[in-house]
Amino acid sequence: MLGCPDMRLLIGLTTVGVLGCAATATAAPAPVTGGALEWTQANVYETGAPDGTNRTWLGYTTALGPPFTNGTARPTAPATGPTVTAQSARGADATATTSFPVAAGGSWDATTGEGTLEFAGTLSFTSAAHGFTITVSNPRVVVAAGRAQLFASGSGSSGSGQSSSAGATYDRSRPVFDLALPPVSTEGTVTTIAGAAPAIATADMVWPGGSYPAGAGPDRTPNTFGRFTVRVDTAAAAAPVAAPTPPAVVQPVAPVATTPGTTTAPARLGTPRIRCARTRRGGAPRTTCTITTATTVRRVAVTFQGRRVGRAAVRGGVARVELPRKRRRLAFVLQDARGRELGRRTLTVGG
Repeated sequence: MLGCPDMRLLIGLTTVGVLGCAATATAAPAPVTGGALEWTQANVYETGAPDGTNRTWLGYTTALGPPFTNGTARPTAPATGPTVTAQSARGADATATTSFPVAAGGSWDATTGEGTLEFAGTLSFTSAAHGFTITVSNPRVVVAAGRAQLFASGSGSSGSGQSSSAGATYDRSRPVFDLALPPVSTEGTVTTIAGAAPAIATADMVWPGGSYPAGAGPDRTPNTFGRFTVRVDTAAAAAPVAAPTPPAVVQPVAPVATTPGTTTAPARLGTPRIRCARTRRGGAPRTTCTITTATTVRRVAVTFQGRRVGRAAVRGGVARVELPRKRRRLAFVLQDARGRELGRRTLTVGG
């Protein structure tokens, strides 16, 4: 097999071929000109699921009713993707993907499979109910020496009471995630790293360490923080966009105090009266529940293991919800016009 000749045999000689061979062996990484980082997360949090299953960070953020946060996950340009709320589809198969486009400054060596990759945009997780705003801005992925890590800047957790950074900002000096490296594929000038599983790398920086210690993520199925796919292109093209300045951190507004020791909050109501009866629709067996409550209630949400299975508007203090005829223990959650919980009742129906 031909290779570079031994340089000791060529002392005193000028050999263009040898110099070219040496240059090839030490080729510099190429600038990244295109691609994206895709962050895919399952929107599921089921308190009744077996340990280690169906409890993701996105699902917890957007889950409806206590002890959940009734929050929102929202991308900020140039990142793109859906805004996920308490009304979004839920379940282990209900995923949301946020795409961060390539930003200027990244490079990739296709020969060694190493590089520093820059991306732009922000994904924010917010909850007024639990008092936190967590942001992940302008991610950087570093692949070197057989490992990969994701760095970012933004705002850490607040309101957790678990030794978190209490809403403090963080920068890209420490990694957010360690990424389990799947096989890397290359086609032409495009390299893809698909399905990298994240694990918390630095505890108490973005998420509270009491709930999410170092290494957390792969210990649950689906992964607590989802998966990442990296696609980068080193073909000559227009320069990628510069990474924008992350948006200012806006902390949730605290309830306004009315008198010392009190705050404004939705008035809690008593237990609603619920009557359920067997019905049929199109020949299919159903269960129809009639909920009688105060006229200040605007809607009733029905949940099973943290997942909404029914919803109805309240008219004249009465709401009717039609459900599949299954014997399940359901929570009937009373809500005001802003979606805040006013009361609830849990009972077994169907069968």
